[in-house]
Amino acid sequence: MGKIKDLKNGEAIAIKIKKGKYKNKYLILICCKESPEEERDFYFRAKLSKKLPTTTEEINKLPYIKVRAIHYIERYLPRMGRETYEELVERKKHYVYYPDEYNYLYVYYFTLLFEKGDNLDDIIYLNIYNVERPTDEYVNDSKSYCGEIILFKRLEEDLIEYYEDYNLKKDFGYTDIGLQRCEQNAKAIIETLKKYDLMQKYKKINGMNHNSQNNQ
Repeated sequence: MGKIKDLKNGEAIAIKIKKGKYKNKYLILICCKESPEEERDFYFRAKLSKKLPTTTEEINKLPYIKVRAIHYIERYLPRMGRETYEELVERKKHYVYYPDEYNYLYVYYFTLLFEKGDNLDDIIYLNIYNVERPTDEYVNDSKSYCGEIILFKRLEEDLIEYYEDYNLKKDFGYTDIGLQRCEQNAKAIIETLKKYDLMQKYKKINGMNHNSQNNQ
C-alpha cells in the first residue's frame, strides 16, 4: 500500500483488463488529492485506453469514465444541517453546472477501497503526472456525497459497467421512459423538501405564538 499512498494529485496509474470484450485494454486511474478530505482516502477518476499511454497528452485526449448521473433539477443538493432549500439555492446560485442534452450532470470521481489479500501487483505505475481534470464535472460540497465507492477487486467490472451505462448511454435513464421518470423523481424530491421547510416554518410560528400566550 505504501507506493499507492504516495501518489500525487494528477498522477496516473494503469491496470490491464484481463477478461471480457475489453480484454487487453487499460483502465487509467488518475489520483485525486485536491483537498484535505482527499488526502485521507483513495480518490480517483478513470479513463479507458486501447493501449498503455506514455505521455500526459495521450491521457488528456481520452474521455473520463462517468460513474454517476444526477438530474439537473437536483443540482443544489445536499443541504447542510438545518439549511432550508431556499437558503441552499441562495448559497449555491453562483455554482456553474454543465448539464448534457439529457439534462444530466456527471460525477467522475470515486473512492477506491482496498481489502486484505488484494493483489496490487497488477498496478502499473506510469510516472505520468499533471493529468487535466474534466471540465464539465459536477462539483458538490463534498466528494463523499456524490462519488461512488468501488472495491479494488471489482474495479474492472464496475468501471466497465459505468462506462457502458453513462458514456455509451446504455442505462435505462436515457430511454424516453427513463428520462421522464428521472425528471419526475427529481421534481418530487425538491417538492418534498419545500413542503418540509414549510411545515417547519409553521411549527416555529405556532410555537412562538404558544409561548407568547403563556407569557401573557
